[in-house]
Amino acid sequence: MEYTNRFRKSSRLKFTIFNINKNDLLYKIYYIINMSDNNKLDLSKYILSKLDTTNYKTTNEYTNNKKQASKCLKDIGKSLSEYTNFHDLLSTMNDKTIRELHEAIVDVQFFRKRFTQFVTCTRKEADKPDDETRSIGYFTYGEHGGEYGYFKHLRKLTPLETEWLNEYPECCYYGGQPCARWQDVNGNVGEDCECELGKEDSSLILYELDEQHEKEMGVWKQDIVWYLDTNYNKEKEAFFSSHDRYYSLTHVKKDALSYCENEKTCQKIFQYDGNQDFVEGNLRIYSVGDVDEFED
Repeated sequence: MEYTNRFRKSSRLKFTIFNINKNDLLYKIYYIINMSDNNKLDLSKYILSKLDTTNYKTTNEYTNNKKQASKCLKDIGKSLSEYTNFHDLLSTMNDKTIRELHEAIVDVQFFRKRFTQFVTCTRKEADKPDDETRSIGYFTYGEHGGEYGYFKHLRKLTPLETEWLNEYPECCYYGGQPCARWQDVNGNVGEDCECELGKEDSSLILYELDEQHEKEMGVWKQDIVWYLDTNYNKEKEAFFSSHDRYYSLTHVKKDALSYCENEKTCQKIFQYDGNQDFVEGNLRIYSVGDVDEFED
């Protein structure tokens, strides 16, 4: 009954009990511990019932169960931080549990070191200048890319954190800081960094905003882009990728003119306004609004 005595002798707990809601977990624990042995409830079963999210029939019940479980975990955390003798608690655990607890503590401590977070937004918002609260703008490229954004800092960055952000933006995109191997002052870099591997495999790469580069990478967005087929044959379908896009009507018309076979066709190219497809002889200029549907 050591925990019972500790609860009863704590004046701080008594003060807390009189000032917390009777529906809170801390009050329930206090109430259960101080019940007579004949009427005492099983505290483990009570907590497990609060953490159970599987007992529901409607979406609202599921949502309420999730909220209840989250609140229960937070209350447990509060009670542990104030009233638990961790030495006694750990002495009852087996080695596997202690190892898992240690790993969880290391993970949480590392997570709390994060200093920034990636915010997805419009290109216009991303292109604002950097300051103490945010970074320059970026665009993402790769299998999981296709968005604009910037890093919103959780605090003023140190010179080292600024260096890390510039050197490991993919890590900061996922975790708000470089992966552990890049922060290890002892040079322990044996563990692979999934962010770096993803960058090498083109799963996700972050680039600073640059209009020309965005067009080269096929991420630039505009209402109409054009594609040029210089060997047009109505019975043969042409295939295009993002590298075939023209973002400038002037440029696509200029290239089309270099393949023009007669003066009449050239005159029509000069007059072409870009709002619809152009078909003449061996030339076809595709005017496309939805590039994702058009490209292979």
